[in-house]
Amino acid sequence: MKKDKKRLIGLGLVGVIIAIMMMVIAFVGQNIEERLQKQLGAAVQDMADQNSFAIGKVLAHHSRLLREIAGKAGTMPEDERINYVCGQRELAELQGYKRMAYVRKDGSFVTTDGYKGNFGDKKFFKSSMQGEMVVNEVRTDRLGRPDKINV
Repeated sequence: MKKDKKRLIGLGLVGVIIAIMMMVIAFVGQNIEERLQKQLGAAVQDMADQNSFAIGKVLAHHSRLLREIAGKAGTMPEDERINYVCGQRELAELQGYKRMAYVRKDGSFVTTDGYKGNFGDKKFFKSSMQGEMVVNEVRTDRLGRPDKINV
């Protein structure tokens, strides 16, 4: 009987030790998970900040390039202006643009790859002519290949 009692006490003690170990493991695991979540959140935020900075630099560069082309074209008679802008095809492609266009005040345009059309009835054109900065949703290009483009 004494052996059985000792055995029961031993088993109970082993059970208590296992329960304590499981609680410690759960607590430590939770702390590790919380720390990893914080580190992951900080890393993701850092990547987002870096991407935002890089995109800002690219946009600033492209904006400068377009202002420079517009500035040069603005000093020319219209027929020379069209030829100048359409002659920028290689530059447009080097900058990652599919094409650039010379757009008249009425919305008619000529692109660097020779397409002609009219934006006069488009909301983005009317808004931009009112001085608003407009970036449209992604559209399917109706000129040439049906790529996705931003206007």
